[in-house]
Amino acid sequence: MNPAVPRDPSRIRVTWWKLSAVWVAFALFNATQVVLSVKAEMPEVPGTPLFIRAFLGWMIWAMATPLVVELGRRYPLRRPGLAVALPLHLATWICIAATRAVLLVVLATELLKYWPNEGKSTFLERLGGQFLAQLHMDLLAYVGVMIFCAWRESQQRLQERDVREAQLETQLSQAQLRALRAQLNPHFLFNTLNGISALVRDGNQTCAIRMLVGLSDLLRYVIDSPPDLEVELDEEIRFAKQYLDIQQMRYGERLGVNWSVPGELGGARVPSLILQPLLENAIQYGVAARNAAVNIRVSAAESSGVLRLTVNNDGPSLQENPRRAGVGIANTRQRLATLYGERAGLDVHDATPSGVEAVIHLPLREEPA
Repeated sequence: MNPAVPRDPSRIRVTWWKLSAVWVAFALFNATQVVLSVKAEMPEVPGTPLFIRAFLGWMIWAMATPLVVELGRRYPLRRPGLAVALPLHLATWICIAATRAVLLVVLATELLKYWPNEGKSTFLERLGGQFLAQLHMDLLAYVGVMIFCAWRESQQRLQERDVREAQLETQLSQAQLRALRAQLNPHFLFNTLNGISALVRDGNQTCAIRMLVGLSDLLRYVIDSPPDLEVELDEEIRFAKQYLDIQQMRYGERLGVNWSVPGELGGARVPSLILQPLLENAIQYGVAARNAAVNIRVSAAESSGVLRLTVNNDGPSLQENPRRAGVGIANTRQRLATLYGERAGLDVHDATPSGVEAVIHLPLREEPA
């Protein structure tokens, strides 16, 4: 089930106040225009009552906007609730228009002496004329508010969808990390324990203890460390060294390890356990597949804001051992895509003059995302 994203009531209040502020600005502009146009033709008409009448007439919309916004949110003009929503909005529009007409007619009372013909008509006649004269403008105003509400609603839904997608991506990446920790090659564990047993049988207690302590430290890191999606490169390298130290005790002179990690890159953020599947592949399809000695080289470099992590071995090439691009490689690519999108990736290819090289590239950052 998608995680629910709660609606923020403050967003609705912000929408109301933004629209009300627009009405205030429009009312000031319209009132000023009315005063200037009337005074240009009839200088004797006082400007203050003209301004107040025009300004307060549109301020009715500023006060009605919260109601229209709320109705638009609860009763949108779309199926299946259109049969209820449409009459409700029509009635609201008529009520707002009628209220505005009453206010404008009342505020025009002291101005009737400047328009004798209107002064002869009754209050109801003036009210009816005012109502009909402004009805279409009120309809445009109502539709405009509804369109704005619909746009705001769609924007909020897009934001909520983006939040849900971000949450799901984070959950996916965390699940992948948990799976990676849980699957720390069972064959590696069994072979290491068998290696410890063999050392004990041969009387090599010192090496057996070192191997057992190394395995214990490795498992403690995997099980007890916080489930962070990213760690500092220094921490990732420490884990990789523990892993390869145990492998070197297993394979002896058949495995050589070289490191080339500049100290200034130690604080760079990298996905937790991102090197382990690459090292596991290098051991399984490089060292274990050849009786001769195989060297593994782990390096890090930075260029133009991009961090590159490389695991190189001089064992069999991809052509010699096509199974090398297995599940671990696919999972690593998926984790990088989940965390960084198109800004990161993994390339696996034959090395020169021999062996296989796996290169991870990702954005260089020293602060948590």
